[in-house]
Amino acid sequence: MDIISFHKNYRIPYISESDRQFEIDIEDILSKYIETVKNDFDYSHLSTEVESICTAIIAAIKIYYNGSPKRAYDKIYDCFKQKGKLLNHKIIKTISEIEDGKEFKSLFRGRCDDAAGVISREDMFHMPYSKRTILPTQRYSLPGCPSLYLGGSLYDCWLEMGKPPYHKMYVCRYEVENKDLYILDLAQYPDISNSDVQIMQLLCGLSFLLAQLK
Repeated sequence: MDIISFHKNYRIPYISESDRQFEIDIEDILSKYIETVKNDFDYSHLSTEVESICTAIIAAIKIYYNGSPKRAYDKIYDCFKQKGKLLNHKIIKTISEIEDGKEFKSLFRGRCDDAAGVISREDMFHMPYSKRTILPTQRYSLPGCPSLYLGGSLYDCWLEMGKPPYHKMYVCRYEVENKDLYILDLAQYPDISNSDVQIMQLLCGLSFLLAQLK
C-alpha cells in the first residue's frame, strides 16, 4: 500500500469503542502508517523520522494515561524541535501566517446565555484559575487547565456553539499584539508532500472519536 492508498483506506475521523480500545487502535494505525511509508518508494527516505514521531505519540498517550499530562505534552513538543529550536514544519505557523497568509487582526469569543450568566467583561474570558478544579476535558484542553477558545469570525463562533439563537449569544473581540506568536495549525487535511508525510500521523492521533461520545 502506498501513501495515497493509506489515506483512502483510513479516512479520518476514526471511531474507537472506548479509551482502552483507542490505545490499541492508534498503535495499530500508526504501525501500519510506518510500514506504508517504508514501502512507498517516493517517501521511504522519511521513514526514520516518521517512525520517531509515531513512537513519540504512542509514548505520550501512555504517559498521559499514567497521570503525567505535562510530560506527555513535552514528548510531543520535542518532535518539533531540533537543537532547542522549532523545526520548519508546515503546521507550525505564526498567528499572522494562518488563513493562507491573511493576518488575523481580530479574534472572537462567543458564549451562550446559560445558567451561570454573563454579567461582566471578565465572564467572556477563560474560566478563572480559582475555579480550575471544576474544569473538565475539552477538545484541546486538559482537566484543570483553563483555555481560551477563539474563532476567526463571529460566524466561526456561532457554528462552534451549535448555531444558537442570536438573542442568547454573547460575543467579544480580541486583538493579538504578538504577531510572532506560534500556533499549531491543525485546520486542514494535508495534500501529499514531504512535510505532510512527516506530520500526518500527528493529525491521525488527533482524529479519533469515542463511540459513546458521538
